[in-house]
Amino acid sequence: MVIAQRTESEIMEQDPPLLVTRDLLHIAIYHICYIRGLFPEKYFNDKSIPALDMKIKKLMPMDANSRRLIDWMEKGVYDALQKKYLKTLLFCICEEEGPMIEEYAFSFSYPNSNGEEVVMILSLTGNEKTTATFKSNAAEVSSDKMRSSACKMVRMLVSLMRTLDQMPDERIIVMKLLYYDDVTLTHFMVSA
Repeated sequence: MVIAQRTESEIMEQDPPLLVTRDLLHIAIYHICYIRGLFPEKYFNDKSIPALDMKIKKLMPMDANSRRLIDWMEKGVYDALQKKYLKTLLFCICEEEGPMIEEYAFSFSYPNSNGEEVVMILSLTGNEKTTATFKSNAAEVSSDKMRSSACKMVRMLVSLMRTLDQMPDERIIVMKLLYYDDVTLTHFMVSA
């Protein structure tokens, strides 16, 4: 499968809600990995985003597992978002040979057929279910709105993860993509 690569400026001109949603998803996944210690701290760099006047944690491709996660996000997840097929991304942390420890569900909807809006709902299943909704509308995309959404997401993740038990040493990450056509389910695993 050939995935057309577009520059960020081309995406911003054509699909600002998609770019915002993609960036928020990256921020969430990378911060979950960082805060929960799924990869060593040296695998993360502080990435400055001048347009948002903030720094985020970015997972770097330091070994096969971190490269696979990054590639999966860049190619599989983003491609499905771009084509508006992606219904749900499940990011699960499981004991290596045991039950699921945590599940983060990112649900997507595309209310407008013209693609001018993307809605992402983040749900964390644990001791209690917590959700937050992030809407990206073409008419409202701005650096202030993006910064506000990114800050809200990071604050929510940090406050939730303070209440979670320590992560076991032996665990795996399972990501599943569910599509709107109800035919395809893809997943991948990495040892964290």
